[in-house]
Amino acid sequence: MKRFLALLLSLTVCFAPVTWSMWTPLDDPAEATAGAWILPSAARTATTFSGVISLDPGAVCVMFLVNTTAGAGYSITPILQIEDPQTASWRNATGSAAITTNTVSTYIVCQGNSGNANVSGGNMTGSFGFKPPPRFRIAISHTDATSVTYSVTGVAW
Repeated sequence: MKRFLALLLSLTVCFAPVTWSMWTPLDDPAEATAGAWILPSAARTATTFSGVISLDPGAVCVMFLVNTTAGAGYSITPILQIEDPQTASWRNATGSAAITTNTVSTYIVCQGNSGNANVSGGNMTGSFGFKPPPRFRIAISHTDATSVTYSVTGVAW
């Protein structure tokens, strides 16, 4: 629990897109309750990218939540992107169904998962069956300039 609190305190100052090298896995997934901000809540009208998120090499799972709280007539899609080391360009590693209503959408990237990108039932929106990359970012793709307010949080273990 001490590691998690130290991590959370370290990340609460990192609201701007920056490299987060402190985001380390938790010893116990049960500790993964508060999480860390990836993108703070704000109204947005265009595709938005998080800063680079660096995971401890021991991380086997990462979960991120997109909480849409205001807007109507919008369509956004969360995407986990990895950096191509040869070209330094970002490539989509995941894709999922668009979010079109105010809700909390939950996505898990976890080694050994079934890997169903559009899971239905429960609170799970997307599940991807691979080990999270050591460096990635989250992109929220907007289909048009309609305003939508959302935040993105995440935990790793």
